[in-house]
Amino acid sequence: MACLDSESSWALPITGGERKGLSYLLRLANDLPEGWKVVLVGLSKKQQAQLPGNILGIQKTNSPQELAAWYTAADVFVSPSLEDNYPTAVLEAQACGTPVVVFASGGAPETVMPGKGYVVKGLDYGGLLEKTMGGAALKKDFGWVEIKDKRTLGSEYEAIYQELLDGRSKAR
Repeated sequence: MACLDSESSWALPITGGERKGLSYLLRLANDLPEGWKVVLVGLSKKQQAQLPGNILGIQKTNSPQELAAWYTAADVFVSPSLEDNYPTAVLEAQACGTPVVVFASGGAPETVMPGKGYVVKGLDYGGLLEKTMGGAALKKDFGWVEIKDKRTLGSEYEAIYQELLDGRSKAR
């Protein structure tokens, strides 16, 4: 894994080609202010060789730990997908404490947690650029979702179901 300067801000997109918004990511890499670095994860060796020098390309990994490390280290996760039914990568980034920026296409808007990222209307490149820089500021205040063990969670679900059953019995 590459070590990036901790003083830099960087955006982490996962790429899958043009339908995942690759042309937007290439443009973003050119237009972000000095000090930013775009890191694309999930590339083939051929794709890595074709990248411009201002983008760091990382090969596809099957390691959840390595992928989580990339998500966690990023200041913002950018997903300018033109089509995606329910982008898992957006959920994974947020689970790792990284704010997200997505286009309002497919199921992407439904995956952005309130206050944890931005949905850019249409395919507005200016909005994507603006929200990418703003998304990095959210990282400081992201906060973490409380993670509960399965017994606690199971007890809470059981209490909810019991409450529903009790309410249903009273309605009869």
